[in-house]
Amino acid sequence: MSGSLVPVGGVLASEDLYMAAYGNDETAFFHTATYQDNQISGITALACLEFMIEADVPGTIRKNAPYFWEGLYRLKEKYPHVIHDVRGRGYMIGIEYGQNKRGDYYTVEVCRHMSVESHVCTMFTINNDAVCRIYPNYWATKEDFDWALDALDKACAYVLKTMGE
Repeated sequence: MSGSLVPVGGVLASEDLYMAAYGNDETAFFHTATYQDNQISGITALACLEFMIEADVPGTIRKNAPYFWEGLYRLKEKYPHVIHDVRGRGYMIGIEYGQNKRGDYYTVEVCRHMSVESHVCTMFTINNDAVCRIYPNYWATKEDFDWALDALDKACAYVLKTMGE
């Protein structure tokens, strides 16, 4: 919500869920936050949310995401031993990588190759060594997606060649 400028966290919940979790004297103070009462973070988050509404960021993502997803699915079909799964929604994408015969995940080498050779950054998930995340910026163009897909294609070919099946 802040474009990574300042620390901000938020939770969206239905009234029923909120009341069940925090709606009584015993649970009202169970949730605290490092960021609460931080005016700079609040102002930044509000400005980012206003921008997202005015620029119709969700609409842009709904319009452009299918192009990228189709490319990711094509690469999954091309490299079924390397790319085990592609999942997520919109621009929140997780790619789960397979393992070679020695049991080594392709994740680290694919992501390293994409970063070093093509300057495409991905992020590892903390809870699963097989998965990396890709979060395109909302203003990403088809050319940007093609660049990322080309980088992933090259990285998959590289790991098959160097890590083997």
